Amino acid sequence: MASGLQYLHSKNIAHRDLKCENILLSRRFNVKLADFGFARFCTDGDNRRVLSQTYCGSAAYAAPEVVSGTPYNPKLADVWSLGIILFIMLNASMPFDDSNLRKLLKDQMSRNWVFRSRIRDSVSAAAKSIVRHILEPDITLRLTLDRVLSHEWTRPRKDRSASLVGRLVQSAPAPAHGKHDAAGPSARVSGDHRDAARERHDDIHMRSHD
Repeated sequence: MASGLQYLHSKNIAHRDLKCENILLSRRFNVKLADFGFARFCTDGDNRRVLSQTYCGSAAYAAPEVVSGTPYNPKLADVWSLGIILFIMLNASMPFDDSNLRKLLKDQMSRNWVFRSRIRDSVSAAAKSIVRHILEPDITLRLTLDRVLSHEWTRPRKDRSASLVGRLVQSAPAPAHGKHDAAGPSARVSGDHRDAARERHDDIHMRSHD
């Protein structure tokens, strides 16, 4: 997912609407980014960086600079959305309540998010670190995409946990005792995410000033 986004950014294109619903998985488990309705170039005809002034996407995945309505670097906003998706994959729930935009922005700026108590101890320190540094409201401190890809949690490994999917499964909630244990952590995360997907997402559709 991050590699696909890196390719887009290398072409100076920002997605601007990254969310779980726009991430597709092929039969061979290749991740594909979808829905480029809000995508835009990040540079003008003279190859100068242009800040985005179109406030679009789903509020639950939007970076605080997008929610606040200020001109923003769309590449860094994409990284924030990537962090939201990663949090959902690890935690099986959203990090923020988006039912009230004012409270959402306040929670984002105060870093008011936590992993659920039942999985907190099973998520590795490296996974917690990358999420914490991506969901950083200060854009000067937020990880860039290159730093995300070079982070210890995403770097390839030589052991059996080399697969990022493997590390996600290892970081998934510990199985509860009972008849559903056989479903495995991946199935439980998918089931929990279906519940999370039902949460209300305020789409921010404002007139473009680009």
